[in-house]
Amino acid sequence: MPPPSPTKRLYTSDPYQWFFPLGILFGLTGTGFWILFGFGRLPFYPSPHHAEAMIGGFLLTVAIGFLMTAIPRFTGTPSASTGEKGVIFLTAIALFCASFFSFRFWFHGLVAIELLLLFRFGLSRIIKAAFRPAPSFPLVGFGLLMALIGTFLLLANDVKSLPSAAVFFARLIFWYGLFNGLALGIGTQLLPSIMGIVQTASSPSLPTPLNAGDRNRNKRRFFILCGFILFASFAVEAGLSLFWGRLLRALLVTTVMIGYWKIYRFPRSPGILTLCLWISGCLLLIGQWPGVFFPQYAVHGAHILFIASLSLMIFSVATRVTLSHGGHDLALERRSPALVATLLFLFAALIVRLLAPFNEGYFRLLVLASVLWIGGALSWSVFFLPKIFNRRHP
Repeated sequence: MPPPSPTKRLYTSDPYQWFFPLGILFGLTGTGFWILFGFGRLPFYPSPHHAEAMIGGFLLTVAIGFLMTAIPRFTGTPSASTGEKGVIFLTAIALFCASFFSFRFWFHGLVAIELLLLFRFGLSRIIKAAFRPAPSFPLVGFGLLMALIGTFLLLANDVKSLPSAAVFFARLIFWYGLFNGLALGIGTQLLPSIMGIVQTASSPSLPTPLNAGDRNRNKRRFFILCGFILFASFAVEAGLSLFWGRLLRALLVTTVMIGYWKIYRFPRSPGILTLCLWISGCLLLIGQWPGVFFPQYAVHGAHILFIASLSLMIFSVATRVTLSHGGHDLALERRSPALVATLLFLFAALIVRLLAPFNEGYFRLLVLASVLWIGGALSWSVFFLPKIFNRRHP
């Protein structure tokens, strides 16, 4: 049987094949800003460019690929059309170009467009769903909505300066709200199941682990309440008290991680992938607390979330998606040297980044941490990107 033509392969390709590679490119760019700055090649201080490229670029782009692949499957609705994928992908390409601009209006505007397009895509499937999503899935909507509100506020600030508290609130819900919403909304149902920690209620009639296997409405109401509490925690942090806002959020995440993830249990499913997921989950919980008790180091401590939890979780979930949707041998995720190298590089990057504020060579350590993060991303990419582009079934 002759191989499919390039046109057919493009038509039948899954969204993750489009967006995962672009997301990794965003990650390389976001960390690369510090390397360029360290060598005197940037005319501006790259902190906001770095943060926004990692959240609005790396995290959001990979999330788009995941959600546009997963939502049609767990709702029993049509897959993303070439037009739907193409419009968001072109927007993401424009966003990548805008990430280099000193004037942030275009970056924030394009992030807002991406989020609106993703909302349209997701709601059009969920409204017609043949299957119900998991009870925790509303948190995904809260995360995306917080990111959208945050980008609108940042857009307004680009046009006319807003009060500092409003800008702080916008950055909180964009940077932290998006990640926490996605991690808790998707991870609560999916990741403990992959790790074998929690046996989710399932049925042969349900297409994915992201489907609700029971009709417990109280559980769904609980996660909706969690969404409101998560949002409120940022409002309290920005407008009333750093301590109480961060404490509220840390308690919320801890409750979900212990009560639903059972993160205190070691993975029952063997392999490096499940170990990486478990470590990323533990650090999602741990990373909430440094800002509560050590506010002077909150920005530095937040990298427990962004380097070790977010990045490791993204590469781990991308591994499972790439192998399972591409028809590749899942044994590769249990004994992958590439995933081991990614884990080691990311942990080294985290240690260097946490040591940076206590060292006179602060910016040199930021450069080294960025180089190590890039080492982890390239270790994963060299092995898994070819598998993204070459599925074993259409």
